[in-house]
Amino acid sequence: MQGLGFRAEGVRVGRVLEMEVEAADEAEARAVAQRIGQALANPVMEVFVVEAVKELV
Repeated sequence: MQGLGFRAEGVRVGRVLEMEVEAADEAEARAVAQRIGQALANPVMEVFVVEAVKELV
């Protein structure tokens, strides 16, 4: 970015995968999401992070 005349740090280009997981509890849902993410992410080029988002009822 600096070569283009911009003062920017921490610029990233990536992708976001959103999924709904049915599980008995949050720990099970995280484990399922972690296994799916490991299968889909390329660890050489990508970082995989699991974030829990709960629906408000």
